[in-house]
Amino acid sequence: MPSPAATADGRLVVVAHILCDDLPGDIPGRRAQIAQWLLDHEDLSDCGAAVRRLWVLNRIRNGALRDRLSDMLELDGARDPAAGLVPSRLPFTDVLDFPYQPDRLARCADALAAIEYLTNLNPARNAALAHADRLRADYVFPLDGDIYLPPELLYSVAT
Repeated sequence: MPSPAATADGRLVVVAHILCDDLPGDIPGRRAQIAQWLLDHEDLSDCGAAVRRLWVLNRIRNGALRDRLSDMLELDGARDPAAGLVPSRLPFTDVLDFPYQPDRLARCADALAAIEYLTNLNPARNAALAHADRLRADYVFPLDGDIYLPPELLYSVAT
């Protein structure tokens, strides 16, 4: 396996998956199914660059879903409060955690503020970009939900 730092020519790609709660109208457990599919089928091993996978847990309120994702991502230990990172036992994997805080939701002034707090997509994307910048990545792909990169596309970008 290539080094997670970079390949011989120095290229590093970060593929970030932003995971949230199941949405209204979703099949219950859909987000966990998506994460499992990505873990099983998204092959990032031979794309012509070193790849780190970043998972962003985006204010997941559903405790059972959060536990299932924690098991799938092999989270190991407490989060680093300064960086928001949670250790993972999976190789070349980082996890950023935006924990759900019920007291913050309760302080939202109106429905729009509550939606912005819960969805949190732009801050989650910005955190993924900032994390990739700290790693000095050449490319970063902050992907929402069930979007993924086929290996051929990742290879064409990374080479």
